Amino acid sequence: MHSLGSDHTKFASKYLNTTICFIIVQFFFWVGHLHDAALPGLYMDAVNPDYLAGKTLNPELRNATWFPPTEIFPLLGNLYHGVQNYYVGLPVFELLGFNMLSLRVSQGVFASGILILYQIIIMKATGSRSVSLVGSLCLAIDMAFLASFRTQMYIVISGVFWLFMSLYFIFKMDSYRISKNNPNSGITRGLLRSDWIIPGVFSGLSIYSYFVFSFFVPALLIIVYLSARNIACVFRFCAGLCIGVLPYVVGYISLAAALGGVTPALDWLKNALGGLDPMSDHQGLWQRLEYSWSLVYLALSNYGNNILIFGSADKPIFACAKIYTMAISFIILFLYFIFDVIKRKRGNDYDIRMYSSVVLLPISFIVISSVFGSRLWAHHFSALIPLCYLILFLAISRVLHGGLGGGKVWRVSFSVALCLLFLIGNTLQQRAFFLKLEETGGVGKFSDAINRMADNAMSLPEQVVHVFPEWGFMMPFAFLTGNRRLYETDLSVEILGRLAREGKIVRIYYWDAADTGKYKKIVAESGFKVTTDGQYMQRDHNVAFNWMEAASSDQSGKDW
Repeated sequence: MHSLGSDHTKFASKYLNTTICFIIVQFFFWVGHLHDAALPGLYMDAVNPDYLAGKTLNPELRNATWFPPTEIFPLLGNLYHGVQNYYVGLPVFELLGFNMLSLRVSQGVFASGILILYQIIIMKATGSRSVSLVGSLCLAIDMAFLASFRTQMYIVISGVFWLFMSLYFIFKMDSYRISKNNPNSGITRGLLRSDWIIPGVFSGLSIYSYFVFSFFVPALLIIVYLSARNIACVFRFCAGLCIGVLPYVVGYISLAAALGGVTPALDWLKNALGGLDPMSDHQGLWQRLEYSWSLVYLALSNYGNNILIFGSADKPIFACAKIYTMAISFIILFLYFIFDVIKRKRGNDYDIRMYSSVVLLPISFIVISSVFGSRLWAHHFSALIPLCYLILFLAISRVLHGGLGGGKVWRVSFSVALCLLFLIGNTLQQRAFFLKLEETGGVGKFSDAINRMADNAMSLPEQVVHVFPEWGFMMPFAFLTGNRRLYETDLSVEILGRLAREGKIVRIYYWDAADTGKYKKIVAESGFKVTTDGQYMQRDHNVAFNWMEAASSDQSGKDW
């Protein structure tokens, strides 16, 4: 009885300590994630596909959306990504409304899930709650991770949640197989083989979230084979993969149904893909690989987000040190992976899980991404941020356990110094980022002026129609107004004529002041007269964008 009570006490203590570790990481993440939640300004793709929720929850207005046609509920955010963020956001926006805080909460759900899975995987891999806690803390406060959920990188990095779910189940299957408490009986073997479908499903869902996760598939197949030692399990994984990408398939079927058949759908896809032209890069292989590495650097250092938000990227020493430390940790873990594979082939009693095989994932990603060359940019590589932290702390764990030789004091001192470097460096980089963010509010298309414009629109008369002839305005406006204000995305004579007949006032928003004359000419040709114009300013007093208001001859004399 005493032994049984002691076991229960130990279990409760272990559970409590693990829970506290989860809470600590989540606290530091949400503090950073919600800090200055309204900044920077909400650029177009930083709220795509979430903006569709406005029309779903407030469907009264006939405003257009830029989604592929669908016969049923939305499944495709575009040809190359799904709408997972939209469905997660719906209950959040219903509860908290359409504002920057609710958007941060919605997008933070995926980041929170990534951190939880990261902790679990590291804890299982290393057997160390301390390594798991420090590693997840470093990721949770890394500005490259946090800022990626404020730009268009969020829709890519969100898919890491499904990738980590897949890895968790892959290694869970491996641990069952090698556990002495789970003998390889016929029943156990059958259960394990069927369960390999589960990680395949999650891998498929990651591809549905964004197409670049398909770049990981070759590595995942190798990892599954090395873990299962059975080709049948690889086929089961592939079956699960097909199940996971079914939303894509159903989405394209729905698109064909909405367009009236396969032929119109193929024509629509041809035109859409012709505009994207994904294979237009004609660089040599080496130049493509160099370009891919430059994008890895932009993503991991947070330079990519800085360029988007601030228009430039400072280059602190720590960011460079971080990248090269991660590169060295990758090399260390890759060597361990080769050693692990050789050791297994020699038939030794190998009971260390194949966590080192995750080094295959970035290799697969970079090699396949090189096919697309300059058609990709840093946001596509944001998926590597949590993955590189996984590799880093798996390598640190190997060092702690004597992987590089040396005495215990040296190993512990080296590992602690490295962890402190990341904790302090990430904290300083985060502080510098937020100071600059508060000073500028974001610049260019990420200026917080676009948020002010949407807020101002809510106080204008309902007969004012907001017109966005240029890319960048519509999606944030549709979201922040909750689809409660009329807007148009085309400034054609036909649309302006219709608005004139309806007695509407039009407000036109555009980026470059040099286009003022062009838009005034279009307005005049449509029977409208410009009654007022203005500019929205950045916090540094530079112009963010321009606007003009026009009314038909019957309305132009009225004072709003």
